[in-house]
Amino acid sequence: MKLYDCVWVLWAVVVVVAPQKTSAAGKVHLDYTMTLPEDPLQPVWDRLESISQEVLTGLQLQMTQYLRKTQDNLESLSLKISALEDKLDSSISNFRSQIMEEIADQLTSMETNVREKLSVLSGRITLSSDTLVNISSNVIRINEKVSGIDDVTSSGDINNCTVLVDRVGDLMNEQQLIIEGQTANGSQVAENVLDEETVQELRSAVAQLRESPAFLPRDCSDLHWHQPQSPSGVFQTYPTMDPKMPVAVWCDMGQNATLDDGGWTVILRRQNTSWGLIDFNRTWSEYRAGFGMPGEGEWWYGLASLHALTYRQPYEVHFLMHDMELGYYDACYTTFRVEDEGRHFRLIVDGFSGNVTYDAFKSRHNGQPFSTKDVDQDDWIGGNCAANNGGGWWYQRCHRTSLTATFPTSSDRAARTIRWLARDWLVLDDVTVKIRPSTYGLRFDSHSYSN
Repeated sequence: MKLYDCVWVLWAVVVVVAPQKTSAAGKVHLDYTMTLPEDPLQPVWDRLESISQEVLTGLQLQMTQYLRKTQDNLESLSLKISALEDKLDSSISNFRSQIMEEIADQLTSMETNVREKLSVLSGRITLSSDTLVNISSNVIRINEKVSGIDDVTSSGDINNCTVLVDRVGDLMNEQQLIIEGQTANGSQVAENVLDEETVQELRSAVAQLRESPAFLPRDCSDLHWHQPQSPSGVFQTYPTMDPKMPVAVWCDMGQNATLDDGGWTVILRRQNTSWGLIDFNRTWSEYRAGFGMPGEGEWWYGLASLHALTYRQPYEVHFLMHDMELGYYDACYTTFRVEDEGRHFRLIVDGFSGNVTYDAFKSRHNGQPFSTKDVDQDDWIGGNCAANNGGGWWYQRCHRTSLTATFPTSSDRAARTIRWLARDWLVLDDVTVKIRPSTYGLRFDSHSYSN
């Protein structure tokens, strides 16, 4: 046993065996207190207390070194970024210069090409102008050589145009014979004789005149303007002014006593004979082209034709309707236009008057595209208004007028049939819708008085 172990044992025995004297107050007397021996582990405890400070000092030193190294790296990175920015700026500047130079070269090349083409075009225009002058002079010569033309054209009858064309054709044939005869004899063609190229151009023009109708009425107002005494009936019109695309239509020419009320193009006719004569639940293409037989029951004029007419000039529209119990009603609008197919034949309508007491057509249908059973363009989320009502129309959600729907089989005003909303629903069994240019009646009166 080591010495300090013996000391510890001895001290323990003394503490336990030796009686402790206390003072009167019960406290241990100072003469008997023992001084404890020095703790042999004290150096360990002191060492442990100093370790934390050393560790902290070492950690701080490492952090300082790491921070210094990081700052050095950041400075190096900053220098590299600055160098890269300088290089990028230089590259961008060079690229911009190259682009500007290339654009300038392209513009110069384009300007040169445009100038060359303008020069060629200018030459062609000059040549065409000379040709027109030559044709004009030749036409004057034709007029001088054609006898009796003034007598032919003075009456203004359309058939006289055909006579004039025939006379010009005969003259060109005579000129051609002269040219051929003089050429055969080896002589020069006289100055007052048409050259062969001009003759061919005139022949082509005359052929086109012969193939084209002498008069192309766009609608019934054109027919009424020239022939106000004509009775109402079916006529050929040319809404697109294309002689190859005639459209048959019923024209309301008015009465002899009220000729200014004529010139109406009937675009929709419905009459209830055994619940209608034809089916109006048609496709988009059918409503675009039109269907039915004008003058023979029921028909629809066609959206394409409506656009061709109404975009050229202002039109008005007149609705004439018969309620199966309450009699006749009418509604008029001073503005009626149908836009092109690219805008889905959108409706523009305004200027209401009439005895139906309510502007149902504009209030619900103005600005709406056309819808059919196969092209749903209405605002009703729950379905297709056209399919639901049995006919194409300018539906919204869905309608306050529906003139292409099925006919009623009873006087039930809540049924989904052909109808118009007034104070209550009008249940209709007969409908006529017709259009003509706005203020046509006033212009017709002025034209009649001036003649």
